[in-house]
Amino acid sequence: MELKIYDKANSLRLTASPNTSSSVTEEIGGECSVSASFTHTEYVPLDVDDYIELEGVRYKVKSRYRPKQKNTQTYEYSVKFYAPIHDAEDTLMLFQEGGTTSEFSYDGGPREHLQLWIDNMNRRADANLWSIGTVIVADNKTIDYRNVKCWDAAFGSNGIAATFETEMWADGYVINLCKAERGEMVELGYLQGLTNLAQEDNGEVKFFTRLFPLGSTRNINAAKYGYSRLQLPGRSLYVDKNVDLYGVKEETEETAFSEIFPKYIGTISSVRSEEKENEEGRKYTVYYFKDNGMNWNPKDYEIPDLDYMLKFQTGELAGRGTDGSFQAAWHEDTKEWEIINVYPDDTTQIPGGTIIPTPGDQYIPWNFAMPQEYITEAEQEYKQAVDDYLNTYSFDPNKYTGTTDRNYIEKNHTPLHIGWNVRLLSDQYFGAIGGYKDTRITKVQRKLNDLCQATITCSDEVGTGWKSSVDNSLNSLRYEVARQAEQYVYDIIKSFETKTPSDNNVFSALKSLKTLLRKDQSDGTNFLLKFGEFIDSMIAGKGAGIFPDGRGQFSRLEVRDALVVMRLIINEIQTMTGDYAFSDAGCIEKVDDLGESTYKLWMEKRTEFDVTNFVENDVMYSIVNNLLTGGTDYYTSWFRCLTKNVNDNTLTVVLYPDSEVPGGKNYPPVAGYNVTRRGNSVLPDTGEVNERAQSWLLSSREGRIMFLSNVYKPILEDYNYALTIGKLPNIKALEKIPVTTNDVGVVSQIGIFERIYQFDYNGDVVPNKIDRGQWSLATAQGNTPYRRVTHETQTPAGSTYTLLEQHTVYHLGCKWGCLIDKTQLEPKWNSPAWEMLEGDKNYGMEFVSSRGWQFFRGQVNTDITAYITYSGMDITDDVMALEGLEIEWLRDSGNIPSDNSWKPTHIDGQLNTLRLTNDDMPPEWGYKVRTVMFICRIFIPVGGETQKIENYVGFNI
Repeated sequence: MELKIYDKANSLRLTASPNTSSSVTEEIGGECSVSASFTHTEYVPLDVDDYIELEGVRYKVKSRYRPKQKNTQTYEYSVKFYAPIHDAEDTLMLFQEGGTTSEFSYDGGPREHLQLWIDNMNRRADANLWSIGTVIVADNKTIDYRNVKCWDAAFGSNGIAATFETEMWADGYVINLCKAERGEMVELGYLQGLTNLAQEDNGEVKFFTRLFPLGSTRNINAAKYGYSRLQLPGRSLYVDKNVDLYGVKEETEETAFSEIFPKYIGTISSVRSEEKENEEGRKYTVYYFKDNGMNWNPKDYEIPDLDYMLKFQTGELAGRGTDGSFQAAWHEDTKEWEIINVYPDDTTQIPGGTIIPTPGDQYIPWNFAMPQEYITEAEQEYKQAVDDYLNTYSFDPNKYTGTTDRNYIEKNHTPLHIGWNVRLLSDQYFGAIGGYKDTRITKVQRKLNDLCQATITCSDEVGTGWKSSVDNSLNSLRYEVARQAEQYVYDIIKSFETKTPSDNNVFSALKSLKTLLRKDQSDGTNFLLKFGEFIDSMIAGKGAGIFPDGRGQFSRLEVRDALVVMRLIINEIQTMTGDYAFSDAGCIEKVDDLGESTYKLWMEKRTEFDVTNFVENDVMYSIVNNLLTGGTDYYTSWFRCLTKNVNDNTLTVVLYPDSEVPGGKNYPPVAGYNVTRRGNSVLPDTGEVNERAQSWLLSSREGRIMFLSNVYKPILEDYNYALTIGKLPNIKALEKIPVTTNDVGVVSQIGIFERIYQFDYNGDVVPNKIDRGQWSLATAQGNTPYRRVTHETQTPAGSTYTLLEQHTVYHLGCKWGCLIDKTQLEPKWNSPAWEMLEGDKNYGMEFVSSRGWQFFRGQVNTDITAYITYSGMDITDDVMALEGLEIEWLRDSGNIPSDNSWKPTHIDGQLNTLRLTNDDMPPEWGYKVRTVMFICRIFIPVGGETQKIENYVGFNI
């Protein structure tokens, strides 16, 4: 695939082809990223928020990245792009109602917590990018968010997903708070979408097969019930699940069942209140209520030493009291509950004011035993909860990994995304449970250049190993920072002080604002801003500087996008001197004369990491002129590269002798001029190509465009001009063409190996057949060509040549089109290599008699052979070899009963040859002449259809 990287302004930065190690990773609660490795011919640094797009999702760079220089022409990249969910790592979880704070507790249900998370992510994005997907339904819970990032708020050990005991995962910019399960179930197994399947440990997931549950102690009278806790109906101490599969793994649990106890949910029927006064003379109000639906007497179910308690479920008193409940008294005479007041402060009582009970409010009384029916009901509820809890944590503790069969995945359009429902097939792993296991994908790592090739991980639960490692890293980081803070105490230079800065002191914030240029707002300086060593001069200047009046001096200004100016002043015109070459090029910065026509060229470094592209044995060319000194001449300089030094970016070259260059005069290289590679002097081995001996040239002086090939020396030969457009060079081949030297658009020479493709306006290939004339076959090959019906062997003279798909030939009076490349097969009927384009495409049948066609009566004895023809060619041998061929012979003498009983006799089992004797003739009727016909019908299977051919031979008897 082609990888396109854009900057945050959506401009294309670079395009590259990732190597085979590049991958896309998705993991529930883990890293979702693209790891791209590739090489590039240019140095293109990547900045924060540079991005790629994959399957509609934008993956971004999280920190500045600089590639590794591999050699003089190649830069090596190994960079990660992160999915949108990783923005949560850099986003604080803030609460913004009534002010902004990063330290707060929030009480709400799953959707409310998730909405708060979404609001923070959209706040950072400054757009409504994120939205809520699927969310579980659960009771309100309080989470403490204290200076945490949204990532930890989502996936941390005390985060949203952990608090609500589920998973949090993203699908692009849609966030889900539920177990990651989606899509129609797909089946995968070894040799059915997977090339391998392995079982691995699933990390630190909570898992057990034997649960010792601890029931609630609330509303349990141990003296009467026999137990201090609520029991399972069968009084079992534990419950098992999957012990036979995974062995005994014991666990206990109490908190999950604490709210299951024998309970009665009552409803207030009526309320009354009384004003009373305590011993100190303080007045207070007492509230009483009746519950007409309670048909049992709490007095009968008292538990010694326990006070009656009421927990209101609805109304103003819900959630209030001491730990959410009110102490109460039962008045048996009036059948009323009295609510014992609580006093949050000296002036407030509850119930009181507007916070009072009202008819219709629901409540649960506790701290006393219950009638048996409520105990039985609680035990059943307890059993169901224990079973559900066991089902939740008694799962397959393993994870299963497999590598996909990319052809199967592509053919069946199998989704490879986290959460996708999968039925894993394996008799080895799952033979005890039917040969399969229903699970889902929890992690997938796909090849970036082939998204159908992947390694998937399937498991029932997501382990905590990844998160634990993150937490451990964070803890280590906090420890390291704390340890360093204890070791170093820095001196602070305040804004009014003039202390000398050193490694052992720091600027205060105000000192920094006064001294350093700001990056968060507009700033400036009244001093010259210099970059490196700076000398102020347009002629002999050095370095770079910006003056207070707005002027700037630079030795070189590189602009990546556009240069916008009001006025452009150029003191020297130096653009394309004479030729523009598409080849390796560079500028000579300095020349050292080493003697004996040898020079050391110091090549200009165009960027910090630039290294010249020239290599040893390159044939190099430069045009030297004297235009700037008032001259009008151009001088050419041809030289060959001897050595290359990448450390100082220099070349050692030798000048070609005058006798070996065009024009007979060669000039030394000069500093300041451009050099290009025209070829390379290394002659390749037979059949190989020296790629550096090729170049493409636009010549304004010579007025032509040239594609040069096989250039091994300065003087060009005819074979060097692969393609010329414009003014033609002086080559011998043009002497045969009646054109003038000023003709434009003439291609002097085109070498085409194999074929030319021509396309119409729809982009479809236009057939372009090449006529190769008469087909021939060498007799030395020992092949027998097709025969005419005369059965005369034809062996045309000539030699065999290999034919291509675009070729047409003539053979046996027909025109044939080649269907495959590089064939020496003979053009003939039903050949996989040929089709008849022109000729008689009809089938025919002719007969040959072994003893002629005239016989005396009573002396008939001959073999009749039917020959099949196609366009006049004998194709009998080919037809007889076909599978599914059918041949039948019939007799027609006018005597239908006799003809129907006649059976043909074949010679040597050949169905196309009929043996005729006197017995095959009809009975004689006196001396009258009778006609008898023998009919041959042949049914030929051709291209999925049947071609019927029929003919007859007759005798007069």
